[in-house]
Amino acid sequence: MAGCCGLGARGGRWWVRGVGFPSGRGSAVDCPGQRVVVSRGAARVPGGAVRGRGGVCGFLLARAGEDVVLGLRARLVRRLLRARVPELDRRRVGDLLSRATADPTALRQDLTGGIADLVTGDVADLVTGGIGVVVALVVMAAVDPVLLLLVAGLVLLAALAVRAALGGIRAASTRTQDALGELTADLDRALGAIRTVRASRAEERESARVLAAAHRVHRAGVRVTGLQAVAAPAVQLAVNGSFVVVLLVGGLRVVDGEASVAELVTFLLCLTYLAAPISPVVPALAALHEGAGALRRTSEVLALPVERSGGERGGDVPGAPLLELRDVRLSCGSRTVLDGLSFTVPRRGVVALVGPSGAGESTVFALVERFAEPDSGALLLNGRGASTADTAWCRSRIGLVEQHAPLLHGTLLDNLRDAAQGASEDEVERVLRLTGLHDPVRRLPDGLGTDVGDRGCGPPAGSGSGSRSPARCWRGPNCCCSTSRRPSWTPTPSARWSRRSDRSRASAPRR
Repeated sequence: MAGCCGLGARGGRWWVRGVGFPSGRGSAVDCPGQRVVVSRGAARVPGGAVRGRGGVCGFLLARAGEDVVLGLRARLVRRLLRARVPELDRRRVGDLLSRATADPTALRQDLTGGIADLVTGDVADLVTGGIGVVVALVVMAAVDPVLLLLVAGLVLLAALAVRAALGGIRAASTRTQDALGELTADLDRALGAIRTVRASRAEERESARVLAAAHRVHRAGVRVTGLQAVAAPAVQLAVNGSFVVVLLVGGLRVVDGEASVAELVTFLLCLTYLAAPISPVVPALAALHEGAGALRRTSEVLALPVERSGGERGGDVPGAPLLELRDVRLSCGSRTVLDGLSFTVPRRGVVALVGPSGAGESTVFALVERFAEPDSGALLLNGRGASTADTAWCRSRIGLVEQHAPLLHGTLLDNLRDAAQGASEDEVERVLRLTGLHDPVRRLPDGLGTDVGDRGCGPPAGSGSGSRSPARCWRGPNCCCSTSRRPSWTPTPSARWSRRSDRSRASAPRR
């Protein structure tokens, strides 16, 4: 900025009559009653040093963004793995995966990009720029308050337009992340049952479903880009428009004698000075609002209720039955699933829950495993109330074999040791022999080192489909629960299964 009221050169120096601003080239500024001399050398800063500081700041900002993403992902993973099972059942697995993977990345890109737009350059430049804006506003108010109010009105109109655009960016960003979650969930749906999809010749239908979600992501992303293109030049347009309006209105005021030419020039110079520090603000705000969708989705995961930890730990009540349900009631929404259920499971023997599909057998096992809590009634395990007992203590005494017992990605040995990480080779051999899986597993080329694939769909799926479930039941729990009338992994009738369970509890160490 060169000057305000009068500008000229004298002896290789710049001088200004009235209110002075440094020219940035090394200058002498004449103000009423005094002269301030700024040497040329003092105003020079090596460009390499500035770029070096900018590179360091950029690295530190990017590193901070990566640290934030790592911490956020850690919190998301812990929350998802500890959330209540009914809460997880109400959501699609693919969408939860997207919330834990894609959303933190989008959040990092948007937030760090917005902050980078705000802090680009040296810290000293930011401080001096802010001070310059304040000084310019004070000078404008002192020179011509009427023109300042006119400029403020134009900027306010531009701010309202920017606010509307930022709200649209926030909404479109949310739709983008939601559609991306649907895309991930639909693709997980198809790949998780790829054999069924191929057998049903449904490749085109599933592709159309996934691509429909991809098109929704595209449309939402295009809307975000369009709104950013509208919001970015809004402030610059307001400043340029204000410059034209001030020139016209100020010229009329000069003609009418309400203002002087020097005051008009001073006001225009101050107005021009305001544009540089304010211009990066809107792109930064747009980037921050673009991350609002990812922030909302991750916040929803972090707000999921988790299972209650802690509780009573103690011995069993002598003579009490192994498991007892007393007038248990459970509702799912407005539908009653269990209504006054009562039964007792003795310490020795086999109890069968018989009923049509959907009668609630699996729900009973969910209550026993503490995946859900009854609305009323009591559930007693070894004579102790399960609702006040420690969840880990309850599950250590219950071995659950799900109806479709899943295998986790890894080897057969990994699945066998999933519930007992410290199990020795002898214990693994004992489990395989008790369940009749020793010979089928040994016939596999890699034995226990055979990779079962994702969801147990690898080559050994037929031979090792039950390798994970018996490991849970033959480690010595007090009660083995199976949602199948006769577990597919058990080659013996239920009576022999019960005898093997007795021997297992007698020989297996408690973990």
